[in-house]
Amino acid sequence: MVESGKHGRGGIGAALLLVGIGLAAFWPAMSAGFVWDDDDYVTQNMALRTAEGLRDIWVRPGAVTQYYPITYSTFWLERRLWGDDPRGFHVLNVALHLGSALLLWRVLLRLEIPGAWWAALIWAIYPVQVESVAWVTERKNCLSGLFYFLGALAYLRSQPSGEARRGAQLRWWYALSLASFVAALLSKTAACSLPAALLLVAWWKAGAIRRRDVIDLLPHFAVGVVLSAMTVWMEHRHVGATGSEWQLSVGQRVLIAGRAITFYLATLAWPAKLAFVYPRWDVALSDWRAWLYPAGVVGAIVGLWLARRRIGRGPFVASLFFVGTLLPTLGLINLYYMRFSFVADHFQYLACVGPIAMVVAVVASLRMVPRTTLALAGCVPVVLMVGATFARCRIFRDADMLWRDTLAKNPAAWLAMSGLGYNAAVGGRDAEAAGLYRESLRLAPGDVRTRKNLAGVLVKLGEVESATALMRAGVARSPQDNLAQFALGDHLVSIGRAEEGEAAYREAVRIDPEFAEGHNNLGTLLLRRGDTNGAVIELRRAVQINPYLPEAQYQLAEVLAASDRPAIAEEHYAAATAMRPEWVDPRLGLAGLLRRLGAEARAVEAYRACLLLAPRSTEALTHLGWMLATSADASVRNGVEAMELAQRLLQSSPPDSVMPMLVLAAAQAELGQFSSAAVTARAALDKAKQSGDAGAARLAEQLLADAEARRPHRAPATGNR
Repeated sequence: MVESGKHGRGGIGAALLLVGIGLAAFWPAMSAGFVWDDDDYVTQNMALRTAEGLRDIWVRPGAVTQYYPITYSTFWLERRLWGDDPRGFHVLNVALHLGSALLLWRVLLRLEIPGAWWAALIWAIYPVQVESVAWVTERKNCLSGLFYFLGALAYLRSQPSGEARRGAQLRWWYALSLASFVAALLSKTAACSLPAALLLVAWWKAGAIRRRDVIDLLPHFAVGVVLSAMTVWMEHRHVGATGSEWQLSVGQRVLIAGRAITFYLATLAWPAKLAFVYPRWDVALSDWRAWLYPAGVVGAIVGLWLARRRIGRGPFVASLFFVGTLLPTLGLINLYYMRFSFVADHFQYLACVGPIAMVVAVVASLRMVPRTTLALAGCVPVVLMVGATFARCRIFRDADMLWRDTLAKNPAAWLAMSGLGYNAAVGGRDAEAAGLYRESLRLAPGDVRTRKNLAGVLVKLGEVESATALMRAGVARSPQDNLAQFALGDHLVSIGRAEEGEAAYREAVRIDPEFAEGHNNLGTLLLRRGDTNGAVIELRRAVQINPYLPEAQYQLAEVLAASDRPAIAEEHYAAATAMRPEWVDPRLGLAGLLRRLGAEARAVEAYRACLLLAPRSTEALTHLGWMLATSADASVRNGVEAMELAQRLLQSSPPDSVMPMLVLAAAQAELGQFSSAAVTARAALDKAKQSGDAGAARLAEQLLADAEARRPHRAPATGNR
């Protein structure tokens, strides 16, 4: 932990100690699960499941929730490494966070800040950081932080001494700084504060901002403005940060910002009651006490400015860094999270560097206390922080524990109530779920998802009319909300009122023509009702808007497979299968299409893949067994496998089924067991006649004739491909 030399070169031992303490603090996080919107970001994110998805993450804004392509690229890669096992995601989060802490240490050493190692350690293990590290979705914070501090360190190393010109080596450091900053922004645009922070550092060190400092950082500012504007647009258009929750006046936003800053300082000073969702306070312009928060913040900053000659420029710089880095999250622009709370622990992931470094520097600069005594005294808060962070990480074990902890600290957290309601419904505790959903909806009547989930539970409880009234009340409350119309459509279709459901879907896509899910559900309903042309139009539109809807891809493939566009149908079957490899229906559809086109070898492999997923699938057993027994292509036929499939089919089918016997007869004939094949075919013929199945009867007669002629049955060719 020795910090010596011009820039305070720290040793390998100090780095290992920092990492070791950090691992001890965050150990439970590495075995945590997925919570809340980890499904949108990872487990149900279809863009992570295809090769095309990686491309679209970068070149198609809207393919994923936010335009953070580096963050989503890490998710894409991890899904190929360990699927949906959360442990790998959490381990990488912890590793990135501790890597950020090491880089922060180097930055603080470069700035010759006293107690640099201690400041980096405390930043790393502070309990407010748990939300960013133990929540997979906040990978964007950990990754952005790593590039943020790397960019800062590279920029500091790129600066020539005095008025000297920047040499080749320093230009490389400058290029690394700019590249790292771009990477930080492409991980999360909260990193946009870096160029302003570097200007602050220049002023702090030199007492003035030189022309060269501004010119050096102009590219950083330009990139930051462009990508920050992209994030603001994405929050509004794709994330959904619009509506009554965000209709705030300028004065209200100032009040929110002032109170948020003081809130974050308070949680840093006493991180005892950290919560996943904090109360969303009322913002009343008429309450004079509310104005004390922004006034206090401005007064404190002005006071530090006025006192800079007496106490130094450092405290003023630390305070501006803190406020400036928080600025994008202070309510001055709309963020989706504002519908739940105006503050969140993960918002101050980078910003808290300022206060922590300032306090540590002040303590480390105390001349009257020996350094050994200071180090020993510093161990006490470190141990306490490790314990608090360790305990906080355990809260992220699963969604149920996280929601219960949230409600214990914020009883009005309707999001937590809705989450617990969902868990209860999944567990079959419908009455409990209904109660939780009702309370959540009372607190947040505009939440469409809670309203829809409550209606679903009421239907299961037999209260169909109450559920319908509930959904219609949601539309009446927000008639221009496409999600409310969409949810009403889903409900009406689920209770058999398809015509009314269609009207609701049409209204949803009228309100928002770019609503892919609305077009998908409307197209699916039209297909079910026999309107093939209308279904194709809607399903094509859904896939055009959002190609990562596996249901839309599958339904469109089904329609096209029945038309004269088989090649296009195959593409959509493949897309649905790539996104949901465990879903057998599109695999069956593709296998059937290939069989009808005469591509029997490929159809055989497709049916075999289906049976790996659904070993008792009668459709796959039937068609695969039949092709293996009767194909005109000798390379496809396999009588032994056909016989085994026929036996499995007989075991999994009702006793009066005819098709299993037909497959068995064909397999017996293929193996040369013509006498047995004749007996089986005759029995199948009798069953077919009894059931009135003329098609099966004709096929049984053909099998019987072939068996009596002592020749295997050969199916006619169906195509050529």
